[in-house]
Amino acid sequence: MTFQGFASNLTDIVDTNGMLDVFLYDRMSGTTELISVNSAGTASGNFFSSGATFSFDGRFVAFSSFASDLTDTVGPLFSSDVFLRDRETGTTTLISTNSAGTASGNGNTAVGAPFIPDGRLVFFWSDASDLTATTDTNQTYDIFVYDREAGTTELVSVNSAGTASGNGKSSFAQISVDGRFVAFSSLASDLTATADTNGTDDVFVHDREAGTTALLSINSDGTDSGNGSSRNPQISADGRLVFFESAASDLDPLDTDTDRDILSVSTP
Repeated sequence: MTFQGFASNLTDIVDTNGMLDVFLYDRMSGTTELISVNSAGTASGNFFSSGATFSFDGRFVAFSSFASDLTDTVGPLFSSDVFLRDRETGTTTLISTNSAGTASGNGNTAVGAPFIPDGRLVFFWSDASDLTATTDTNQTYDIFVYDREAGTTELVSVNSAGTASGNGKSSFAQISVDGRFVAFSSLASDLTATADTNGTDDVFVHDREAGTTALLSINSDGTDSGNGSSRNPQISADGRLVFFESAASDLDPLDTDTDRDILSVSTP
């Protein structure tokens, strides 16, 4: 299991930053390992780290950090980035790099999904505008996926034309086990061709294989987004069902109350 803590005596590695660090506890061996270690492997990073998630086999751990000395790639202090730790090789990779791969992106970045099934795909959200070649001018958070094997970063919350980021904030991604389907919340109104005029959060699913995005919090007529906010999506392992909460009253004809409800929708 991974966890974060202020303690400085959990491992033999020097931990003098006095801040949160990311650790992994191996229940079988009874050992604790410092994940947010500096690039030399001699001490904790020079600023705090948090928000860890890991692959099913425990080899890879993704986490967010403000530290600037976890890798040799240039990263500014006091700006958060996402890193991937390979516990087998003992190496850490900065994955929220600019599109040239020469430095960290020009914004703040956080881990965006609760797990990284096989350690290949890492989903995160960022307000950086230089992570991919796709135009990103919304000046807010978008959803991205990093492919460890290909070394590439892809913008998930892309507009319906595929030419730029959506025109509003996107966050809280959930992924299918194979990484094909990404469910997320967004304030953007231009992610699909379907009308989205409610001016609030909606739930979408992006099919990375088909390169398409669908509005899931759509009214029962199929003509527009619902008449209230929808958020906090959860996706099934196979990506075929998405569950979310909504204040909209026109997503299902059976919804006759004014309270928030939980709905399930099949992905297209």
